Order: sequence, then structure tokens, then C-alpha cells
Amino acid sequence: MVLGERTRSKEDIEEDIGKLGEWVLKQPHLPHFVQKDILSSFVVGTKSLEIAKQKLEAYFTWRGRLPNIFSFSARDGTDPYFKQCSRAGQLFFLPKATPKGYRVMFMACKFTDILAKLFDHDQTTAAIFMSLELAMHLWPDMEALYVVIDMETFSLGHVTMLSINTLQASIRCFLESMPVRFKGATAFNAGYFINILFNNAMKPFMSEKFLERINITTDGKDSLQNVIPFELLPSNYGGNEKSSSELFGDWFKLLEENRDWFKSTSSLFSDESKRPTDRKHTFGIEGTFRKLNID
Repeated sequence: MVLGERTRSKEDIEEDIGKLGEWVLKQPHLPHFVQKDILSSFVVGTKSLEIAKQKLEAYFTWRGRLPNIFSFSARDGTDPYFKQCSRAGQLFFLPKATPKGYRVMFMACKFTDILAKLFDHDQTTAAIFMSLELAMHLWPDMEALYVVIDMETFSLGHVTMLSINTLQASIRCFLESMPVRFKGATAFNAGYFINILFNNAMKPFMSEKFLERINITTDGKDSLQNVIPFELLPSNYGGNEKSSSELFGDWFKLLEENRDWFKSTSSLFSDESKRPTDRKHTFGIEGTFRKLNID
């Protein structure tokens, strides 16, 4: 099986999925009924079975410590409050992968005077992780992730609407637990204050290699030309796809249609009372978090 920059046989992947499933069953503090597509994402998205184990354990642990983001009450796409908060921005994956096989998550702030009042940072963060997990579910062989953020309508006044605790926790959660190869992010149309926020609230938790892949610019969509073929972008950004509003609508429909899947996976988290004593300080509540190396 050829995956962009890596070559692995289907047999090797299936063997590691089986081994990862067997390992989970031996961990008293981890959920034992884990769907194969989740196991597959952790095998495909990491360099080795040992890293897959570390990421999967962190994945379950973080889900337990952030119920405001991972409980089903925050992950029900049919819930009226979820729908209302989602109007403050457009969040979706581009329909087609890049020539290298990267999947692109696209986010566009829609902070008009009216829509900004609908913004809920915790709920938005829940939607982001839902989209990441749905991408893993839909494309378990996803080669890598690239993130695009249009910040044109995000002003200095909107910074006060952010929760620094949620922002930092979500960064740590992504770095520690998500089995996706992060290939980069571009935040364009960004005000000068975004760099200040980034340097003070986010940068301390990131490795140098991760930081090198993040581009925050005041430039417009042309800043994407060296990382994403323009034809893959929404039509209102110069591409050949549907408009961002239509793509957001299509993606949101997928979130709704997968309601039962989100409900079933929301119960997947570690039981800290059953964690072996000698592992209490690995990913537990009282544990410390380290900067991770990025592939």
C-alpha cells in the first residue's frame, strides 16, 4: 500500500491493527470495544506500533479529562445549540486530497456583529475534534493533515471571547493524542494581534519542528498557492469546488448523519481508577505533558 511519502503493505497494516486491538484488551483502564476504523487510524497515522499505543492511550485519557469537548452533549450535530454555535464559522474538509494525499481542514471565521455573539469556544473546539475524528473515520488511510484558516473577520475585540484554558488544552490534546501527521497550517488575513496571541498562549507547547510548519500572515488567499492547488479550494476562494458555504453545509450534514457514531465513540475514555499504579504519571490527570516530535 502506497501512502504518499510512505510505503506499507496492506498485510503489515492489518497485522498491526490486530496487535493494537490485542494490546487494548490487556489494558484494564482502557475501553475494550474499540472500532476497527479507529485502530486503523492510529496504525496508519503513526510511524510504529509503539507510538500508536502511546497515542491511543493519550487519546482515551484526554477524552476523559475534557468532558466539555468530548461528551456526547457537546458532539450532537442535531442539537439546536450546536447548530446555533456553528453559524459563527464555516468548518469543513475539502472534498479532495492534495496530490500528496494530504487532507485539508478549512476554517473560515464569520464574526459579523450578529454571528460573533453565537461563538462558544468550547463548542467550537468540540466541532473541530469531531471533524478530525470524522475524517479519520471516513479516510482511515489519511496520509496527513493540512489546516487552512481564514481570519478576515476576526478582530482584536474578539480575542476576549477565547478561553485560554480551552485553547491550550486543545493544543495539548491534539499533539499528544491525534494520530494524524500534521503537515502544516496557514492562517491568512490575520491581524497583527494573532501573532501576539500565538506566541504567548500557544507557542510554548509546540516543538520547533511543529512551529516551522505554521504560517500566520496578513496576506490573503494567495498565501496558499505554494501548499494547496487552487483548484481544490472553494469557488469563492478562486477554486473549482463548491462555495465555502455549500461545502460547510455538506460537511455539517455528515456530522448530523454520523450522530450515532459520535454517540458511541463519546463513551470511549479511560477509567483512571483502573489505571495500573506504575503508570499513574504517564497520561493520568496528575501527569505532565511534553512537547512531541512531529513526523
